[in-house]
Amino acid sequence: MTGTAQQQAYEIPQRMLVLRDFCTRTHGSSCTRCAQTCAHNALSFAENQPPIINGNACTLCGACQGTCDAFSPTTNTLAELHAQARKAALGNRPCIITCTENVKDNHHELASNVVVAPCLAALPAEAWCALLTEGSTVEVSLDLARCETCARAGACAEELYSTAIARAEQWAERSIGFRENLPYAKDEGLLAGLANAGADGDRRALFTDMLAQLKDAASGALRERTDEHLQTLREQNQRLAAHQRLHLGTGTQFNKFAPLGRTRQVMGLSRKLLLQAIDSDPSVATRAQLPFPLTNNQCENCLACTKVCPTGARLPSAKDGTLVFDWRYCIGCGLCESACPNHAVALTNEFIADMAC
Repeated sequence: MTGTAQQQAYEIPQRMLVLRDFCTRTHGSSCTRCAQTCAHNALSFAENQPPIINGNACTLCGACQGTCDAFSPTTNTLAELHAQARKAALGNRPCIITCTENVKDNHHELASNVVVAPCLAALPAEAWCALLTEGSTVEVSLDLARCETCARAGACAEELYSTAIARAEQWAERSIGFRENLPYAKDEGLLAGLANAGADGDRRALFTDMLAQLKDAASGALRERTDEHLQTLREQNQRLAAHQRLHLGTGTQFNKFAPLGRTRQVMGLSRKLLLQAIDSDPSVATRAQLPFPLTNNQCENCLACTKVCPTGARLPSAKDGTLVFDWRYCIGCGLCESACPNHAVALTNEFIADMAC
C-alpha cells in the first residue's frame, strides 16, 4: 500500500472528563470536595452544574478521580488500572503499583507485573481493598522524596493515597507492602530467575529457588505468568463473574409511582469495587463504615427524598409506591436529609453490615 492509503492509528487524546451522571452538584448539592484535592486550582464551579476543568492547568494526576466517581480520564481510567493490577497479580506474583513520576527517568522496560498509575492518589480506598480481598499481593514502589516536590499531583497527594491505603488495609485486614526497586522485564522468566537465585551466596536458597522455578514450568504457572493472552482472558473472566454475582439493577426501570413513570439507578466504579471486595470477603462489611441516611418514623412517604437522590438509592417501590432504600447505591451526599420536610432523614456513619441486614 502507498503511504497515502495507509490508515494511521488514532490516538485518544489524554483529557480529564466529568461524568455528569455521577456529580451531585447537578442535583443541587454544593459539594466542592474535588477542588480540595486539586493542587493546581484546575476546577471551577457554576450553580447546579458539574465542575469545569481548566485544561491548561490540569496535569492529569487523577487525584480527583481517586476522590469522586464523577471524574475519569480518557485513558488510564480506574477500571483499566484495576484490570491491569488484577492481571499483574495472576500466577502468584505480587502486583507492584508505582506512579508516572517515579518512572519518567527510567529507560528500562518494566516487568509485566508493574502497573504505572498517573499518581497513587488516583486509586480510591475501594480499589486497594478490592485488590487485597481478591487475594492479590500488592506492593507500592516509589521514591517518597519525590512526593514532597511533585509538580504533577502536588504535596497533598501523599496524604490522599496514604489515607486511602490505610483505610483499605483496615477494611480488608491485609497489608500493602513497599518495594524500593522496580523489577525489569530482563529479570523475568525461568533463566533469569535461575541466574538471580541464591545471589546472596546461600546454596540452600539457590536450590530452593531452582526447584520452585522448575515446578512452575512443569505446572504451567510460568506460562500463565508470561503469556499475556492467558492473563487477559483469566482477568476478564474473573471480573465478569464478580460483577454478575452482585446482581445490580442499574439502568432505567418502569415505575408508575415515579415522575415520568420510570426510575433510574447509577453506581460509580468505586462502589462496585467495594461491593466486589465484600463479595470476596464478607467480613469487610463489618469493618467498612460509610455515611448513610437513616429514616425514622416521622416519614410520611412524601417521596421528596427520591426526587433529589442522584443515584436512585431512594426510590418508590414499583409495587405499591412506598419508599425503598438500597444502601448499595447510596453515596452519603445528604441531599435527602435536606429535602425531607418532616426531618425524617439523618445522615450518620454506619457499618455496611448493619445496613445490609
